Amino acid sequence: MAKSKSNEFADSPIERALAVIAPSKNQRDDCREDLELVIPEIADTVPRRSITQSRQLTAVAESFRDTRRAIEKLSLHDQILLLRKPPFQRFSRPTGPPDNMRKLLAAFFHELNQLAAWAEEWSKFHKVPPSDRPKDYQRLEAAKVAHWLLFEFSAKRPSLTPGSDFLELASTLYEAATGKVDVDLRHQCRTVIAEQRQK
Repeated sequence: MAKSKSNEFADSPIERALAVIAPSKNQRDDCREDLELVIPEIADTVPRRSITQSRQLTAVAESFRDTRRAIEKLSLHDQILLLRKPPFQRFSRPTGPPDNMRKLLAAFFHELNQLAAWAEEWSKFHKVPPSDRPKDYQRLEAAKVAHWLLFEFSAKRPSLTPGSDFLELASTLYEAATGKVDVDLRHQCRTVIAEQRQK
């Protein structure tokens, strides 16, 4: 027998999350609004941005190196230094850059190397380890949000007891964000509780 629309609505992840949180009547609308805001954030959480940033910064580092190589390949360093000398003897005064051009170029190359090294280091910082692919970050984010929602709107407190409201809410939020049902987020919930105790 097909479910009625009202039953389908009642069985939606947001409605189930509200049932688990059990906010007061005055807070119910605010809680629903926050749920509607945080679920897309769980779906589009850190890893995608981190992977993109890592690739972009790696490309930036390579661009700096390319610039350095292009300058050296074109012998631009030597060409600029030649400008110090008048191109024709009839000129009574030099028309090129000042005598400190060599120092300026050396400083420019140094800055290029520094920028390339900086971009490379940051690309490593933003790189997502193979063991921490997006699904793991999404799970952790779901656990963090569940923890926050319980403290914000519920009299219940997060617990790692099997079948606890905290575990159920985290799994429900993850389902709402990814479409994957009955996922065990006990490990991520334990991590969140440990982090909170350290604060």
